[in-house]
Amino acid sequence: MNGFGGTEIGCDPARAAQEEWLKRLLLDKPTWKLEGDLLTITRGSTTLVLQDRKIAEPDKPLEGTKWVLESVMSGQWAFQHFPEADSAYFTIKATEVRVIH
Repeated sequence: MNGFGGTEIGCDPARAAQEEWLKRLLLDKPTWKLEGDLLTITRGSTTLVLQDRKIAEPDKPLEGTKWVLESVMSGQWAFQHFPEADSAYFTIKATEVRVIH
């Protein structure tokens, strides 16, 4: 890697330290090894193993899954987040959508 971009907006100290750690690891010319769906990045005594998200967290089936409301779109760009909204959810069955509020 020739360079590394970072967060323009200040992070909390824990995230900033994590970002700096990852930056140092990647810029320090680690070894990269891809085996199956696992990517292993190694430098010295540090080993980072990554797995494709589609393998680690496969898509849930549309039907029968409990879908929890986390946010609402209002207009094209307005986005509102409701962290306490975990009580609102819906499920989809072959012939119906059931909404619980």
